[in-house]
Amino acid sequence: MCDDIYRDVEKFWASQRTHSHHIKAMGEAAWERIVDEVKDRSCGAPGSIALDYGCGGGAVSRALLELGFKVHAVDICQTSLDENVRVNRFVTTHLISAGNPEQLVESVGAASIDFAISTAVFQHFPSKEYASRVLDVIGQLVKCGGMALIQVRNDDGSEKFQQKSGDYSTHAITYTSHTVEDFTGRAESAGFYVTRHYYQPHNAYMWYYLEKIR
Repeated sequence: MCDDIYRDVEKFWASQRTHSHHIKAMGEAAWERIVDEVKDRSCGAPGSIALDYGCGGGAVSRALLELGFKVHAVDICQTSLDENVRVNRFVTTHLISAGNPEQLVESVGAASIDFAISTAVFQHFPSKEYASRVLDVIGQLVKCGGMALIQVRNDDGSEKFQQKSGDYSTHAITYTSHTVEDFTGRAESAGFYVTRHYYQPHNAYMWYYLEKIR
């Protein structure tokens, strides 16, 4: 993929107003379901380490801190990371370039993460292949037996959720979507097992609960 799309991605997100209220946008019920899953899996024990990939203004990071995690927050936009630090004093931030998500492995450390989460991020990726790259990175970071929770747009076959190309700013919100079969295959290639998934039909989001098995 040419560098132009990565420049377009970074330019677009640098122009957006960041905020720290994503939990409200996500829905309290959805977040409570996530919290219950984390507690059931005991991956939020004191001292556990979480990765918030595409952290934005820090709402998920804050919730993770409140659960007792040490948090690594990742974004391609410095403004978002600055807002995260403003609202979450004890978060560790990582600025990465859109074209090189692999740099995160060195800065965070392989097999160091107990729980990784990415909400409302994968839909903005410039391609399915790029999603695989990020899943591979997350797979390298999460310990065997650790957990990841990834939210993606579900490709239901409609024109709205077909893979986009060309002008990124026009289609950023639904640029990349996945069928269950497609995303499951990519997650498995990254060393994860899909323990379950559930669908939110009102916004076409699919949530994938992943366990790192290799």
